[in-house]
Amino acid sequence: MAGNDSMAGLYHSPYPGMGMSPSPVLDCKGNSTCEKTNPDSINGVFTALTVNAIIGGACLLGFLLLRPIMKQYSLRLHLPSITIRPPPLPTKGLGKYFGWIKPVLTTSDGFILRSAGLDALVLQKGYALGVQMLLPMAIFGCCLLLPLQTSEAFIVGDASYSRVTMANIRPNSTIMWAHWVSCFLFLGWTFLLLEYHTRQYAAVRQHYLRGGDDPNYWRDLHMSEADGTHVHRSAKLLDVLGAARYDSLLDEQEEMLRETVGRRRWWNRWMRSLTSWTGQEGVEAAARHTVATDPSHIDLAHDVIQGDFHRDAVSFKSRTATSDDVVLTVPDAQSATRGGGAGAGGDGRAGGGADSSVSASRFNSEEDAARRDEKGEDIGSLVAFKWWSHVDHVAAADGKLRRLTEEESAVDTVKKVMLAKPSVRYRKTVNAVDRHGHRTAVNAQQYAVLVTNHLRARRGQVRRAGPRRAAAAVRYELEGPTAGHAAAEATPGGGKDVEAGGHGVTGPPSPRGPPRSGAELWARVRLHRESGALRALGVSSSYSMVASIFSALFPHDFDRVVPVFNYRRVDLLMRVWDRKQGQLEHALFMLERTGKRPVCNTSCCKGPKVDKINKLRAEIAALEPRILAERAAALQYGMTPSWFVLFRSQTAAAIAASCNILPMNQDLFQVRAPAPGPEEVNWESLWFNHGQRVLRGWLTVPAVVFVVLLPVSLLTSAISSLNSQFCAAVNWEFYCRRQDFVGKALRGLVTGFLPSLLVTLWQGLALPRLVYMIAQSEGRHLSLSAVDRRMGEIYFLWDIFNMFLQGVLGSAAVSTATGANAFMQTKTFAENPQEVPNLLGQALPASSKFFFIYVIMRTLMTVPLRFLITQPGVWQCWLRLMDMFPPCRGPVPPRTTYMRHAIRSPRYGVEFGSSLLVMLICLSFSIIAPLIVVLGVGFFAGMWAFWRYQLIFNYQRKYEAGGLLWPFYANRVLVCTFITVAFTGCVMIVKRAFVQASLLWVGGFIGIIAFRTRLNRRYMNAIAEMPLMLAALAPRARVPPTAYVPPPLQANGLGWYPEFNKVWEWFGMPGYSY
Repeated sequence: MAGNDSMAGLYHSPYPGMGMSPSPVLDCKGNSTCEKTNPDSINGVFTALTVNAIIGGACLLGFLLLRPIMKQYSLRLHLPSITIRPPPLPTKGLGKYFGWIKPVLTTSDGFILRSAGLDALVLQKGYALGVQMLLPMAIFGCCLLLPLQTSEAFIVGDASYSRVTMANIRPNSTIMWAHWVSCFLFLGWTFLLLEYHTRQYAAVRQHYLRGGDDPNYWRDLHMSEADGTHVHRSAKLLDVLGAARYDSLLDEQEEMLRETVGRRRWWNRWMRSLTSWTGQEGVEAAARHTVATDPSHIDLAHDVIQGDFHRDAVSFKSRTATSDDVVLTVPDAQSATRGGGAGAGGDGRAGGGADSSVSASRFNSEEDAARRDEKGEDIGSLVAFKWWSHVDHVAAADGKLRRLTEEESAVDTVKKVMLAKPSVRYRKTVNAVDRHGHRTAVNAQQYAVLVTNHLRARRGQVRRAGPRRAAAAVRYELEGPTAGHAAAEATPGGGKDVEAGGHGVTGPPSPRGPPRSGAELWARVRLHRESGALRALGVSSSYSMVASIFSALFPHDFDRVVPVFNYRRVDLLMRVWDRKQGQLEHALFMLERTGKRPVCNTSCCKGPKVDKINKLRAEIAALEPRILAERAAALQYGMTPSWFVLFRSQTAAAIAASCNILPMNQDLFQVRAPAPGPEEVNWESLWFNHGQRVLRGWLTVPAVVFVVLLPVSLLTSAISSLNSQFCAAVNWEFYCRRQDFVGKALRGLVTGFLPSLLVTLWQGLALPRLVYMIAQSEGRHLSLSAVDRRMGEIYFLWDIFNMFLQGVLGSAAVSTATGANAFMQTKTFAENPQEVPNLLGQALPASSKFFFIYVIMRTLMTVPLRFLITQPGVWQCWLRLMDMFPPCRGPVPPRTTYMRHAIRSPRYGVEFGSSLLVMLICLSFSIIAPLIVVLGVGFFAGMWAFWRYQLIFNYQRKYEAGGLLWPFYANRVLVCTFITVAFTGCVMIVKRAFVQASLLWVGGFIGIIAFRTRLNRRYMNAIAEMPLMLAALAPRARVPPTAYVPPPLQANGLGWYPEFNKVWEWFGMPGYSY
């Protein structure tokens, strides 16, 4: 090679023909200081093991002691708004501290799927895949590869960490064939696991998307007025069997292939059992046993909500609310316009409305103000309800609603639905009737498509039409063609505007009946074009091109279109209003406790003292008309290029997804299907057109490059190898020459603990916020799950180019050259790129210590620390001294109580990106340094247990995307295997195993590409959309248009709360991007 002579001079190669030393240890020969402070010294590893084990043990001990006394460790057990509660935990004896272990290990996958969703199950299976993949690799590596590497003894007398890596193997050694065979065995095992897991995922996802859950009672009752429908009451089967439906769903896809599996060999059946997503057996047998032994126990919450139901041989009597009751209410939208609540009788029952305490009227009298002053009662608001409150009604035996008594309201175990934030299963589904006549809930998104980049969405068009005509257009979209046309006809002058087909367009009279031939059709088109009717049609306020296209294509299945409006100004005002409401509630609470009216300054910190309650009331009263005016203006002037198209059948929606409206310019009028679920729409991204999305994408590229290439890992990995160079240059006697315990511990902390700690802090604190802002600012991710997946992509780029590649090169740079030599080394490789495999081949064994210490920290310290601080509410409680001392102790306002126990949502993008980094490290070093894989198994096992605990007891999903992160995760694991083959071949090149390296590269790369193509073609592409055969079996349904109206624009702000538009709830993330 042209640069071999210069490279040999740089690296002092001990054997001819090689440009670099196999280990930096050789550069320390003859230097006593270097030998004593060798960067590969095992002391740094021992120090990291000791320090991280001590910290991790203390964290686990703290978790065991604090968990029984802090609600923040098991919020799903205590919060009344949880629909599906976890199993209760023991409160006495050792079970008080260790009772959580049994549910974590024994809870079925069916329960995880039913309570937390398919996205949560995918997260759990991702960590299970890590354990299943790495455990055989760790056993094989420690039993075969590690003894071979330590027995070679290429570096005589070496007792450093390098001895357990491939750096200890002599060049041209036949031992490299064992590493070559091991690499292909590891690849085959990875492919086998991914094949079976993806097959299970595909089967579960297709059944899951079909729906089939219990009827959506919240939409029946709570949304009946808003949707313009009536409360349905019908008979249903025993609800205890419905509770087991998800377990049945999981078992069904196993039974479909039971006969085929029975004919397979034992290893095939074992693999299917190992990778099964069905968990434990269904609970039908337990349900039948419960019905036979204790019929009264099957009186579940759904029965109470349903009201008019029947049982087989089971009698029912009226009773008071119990822990199984779900509390619901029906807001009376008409009462909001009348300014009062809708009562239904003097006995406190409400047949279709709500009590005045949750009505939509604003306080407008001195009597209302006095009631608020004295009792702190909520009079409600036309702007929004108090999102931190629960509904205080329960369904009686006759299906009507009644107020909870004071005794019932005081019971925390009574299930109550959040007023503004019900469960995802309620917001995501709508009711339908299946082929057997049973009511069931189906996913609303399967009946909808999303149209973006619509040509007609220009701000001035609706404004030119005038406020009344614009309102008619909005009613046309939300209420359907009939109501919309009626509204257009009711507009002054509307009689002549609807002559051209009833779309607000004036034109010549058209011939009666459909055209008889193509020539007649084009003649009519030419007639309207010459008269200007087609030009006027584009600016008509009651005409929708989207509705016209899809109603013509699907005349029997098209339902309506729902336009998307820009609500940002409304939401910003509602956030100010919300803060004022919280301050007012606190002031009223203090008035009730102390009997003294609080006072404050007229301005921030100056001005005369005034009554705080009156001041806040005045500010709220001034904000509410502004919010209502902005809400009306958004519906008139806030038209965006995006529309939701609703159908009556899943078949029509699936076919509409393939519509190619503008074949010559497919960037315009894009049809995206299925549409995001109502709970996971990323509304901000729907406001942009195609040009804006392209521009924002280019503007965010520098930010992505900055985050990915910021040399954080380069510097921290260099610290772990800096001792020898630092002591050779500075010769600090206290640090470099001191050989007692203090000196060794200090050097061990600097090289063994500090680098990993700095990387972990950056990765856990700063990186999530930066990645979140970049992904949201791109403006092209139309759902919250898509934003999470994009964050996972950026995290994975950071894993490869920042953490892994910079970590490898940083350790190698300090190990082989410093100062001017480092610059010369970089210049030499730039001039001779053929030397890159040599550099990487030397850098990997040299950097393995840094990554080994990093995985030690992630396993022994980070996992226990996450158990101790399960969510931000834990350390916030610590800052309040655990509410044991004044002023935190004692009663607090309801809003403060809610915020102290605010339940968080999983950060899927961060979690998958973080786990993929450990996966990348373990796979890349599985051949080079097998000890790393042992710690990797511990990491994935610990995180599996951690997330099982979190999903069962502590977290609540923000959205449900049907597990779309599994294809992302599986494909990134294959990228990790690609990097493993590439880097392992580089080390073989350094060891002069050219044949093994060539065969590994050729066979490994071809195998990975072929398997990835097969996996995507057979499974991933099949799960992207609902198969037409399954769509044809789905029942017909009607998606209420209000399901796809953003909360700030809903009547009374229904569904609004400060975190409604964020991907992660209560993590302090901004509501809008740049």
